[in-house]
Amino acid sequence: MVTKSEVKAALKKAKAVEKHHIISDRELADQQKELVEEVKLLNAMTTDRMVKAKSVLRKKSSRKPRSLVKKKVKAGQ
Repeated sequence: MVTKSEVKAALKKAKAVEKHHIISDRELADQQKELVEEVKLLNAMTTDRMVKAKSVLRKKSSRKPRSLVKKKVKAGQ
């Protein structure tokens, strides 16, 4: 026969395990949100870099004399 104290201990243990799983699910959700934010940030950074690279390419491909382009580069640095 199982005693009352054993049943209570088993219930406590089951509740503790259940709480632990709930907490871990919340932690996983938080981690997932953080990862999504990081990915969004990285995407924004790469698109920003791509826009900058495209603008640099446009500047280089414009039909200005090379001397003017070189002066702008020197002035910018």
